[in-house]
Amino acid sequence: AAKMCFLSSAVYPASALGSAVHADAICQELAAASGLDNPAGFMAWISDGVSSPAKRFTPSKIPYVLPDGRRVAHSFAHLVTAGPSIGITRTETGEELLKELVWTGTNKLGELAEPPLHCAAWTSDSFQEKALLGRSGVDKELDWEQWDLWKSDRQWTSFTSKGRHHPARLYCFEQ
Repeated sequence: AAKMCFLSSAVYPASALGSAVHADAICQELAAASGLDNPAGFMAWISDGVSSPAKRFTPSKIPYVLPDGRRVAHSFAHLVTAGPSIGITRTETGEELLKELVWTGTNKLGELAEPPLHCAAWTSDSFQEKALLGRSGVDKELDWEQWDLWKSDRQWTSFTSKGRHHPARLYCFEQ
């Protein structure tokens, strides 16, 4: 048995997310549209001013896998202590997307990034607001140095910050 995770096939400006709960609904819609099992059980790896994956997720004791079956992490504890074993680069539709920016607002432990970087809980229209983004993954075979940096710096959840108008993807995890 395993829990599935995927990278959203669509991109969204930060201000379109609205909240962590609304981002969860986006993940659930994507899972349902692609025919994944348990679509209502998916949640976004995203923090807002109130919650974070560390608070919202049910910590899985079983592995997280991509839609193609490749193992991402042995458990939630492994995900937040060591990071994913491979990039979360497969979308719910099966497409492989490397080096994609992903809205997170979340640090490597699954908690709200400090200082808070979530475009005022994903609702702000201000150009002053920024949000933390992760990077979906780097090809380990073709770019070992970048992959090593991606892994050691936990770039999957904490890579850069951008303004709210920059489109990015979501990570979706089955609970």
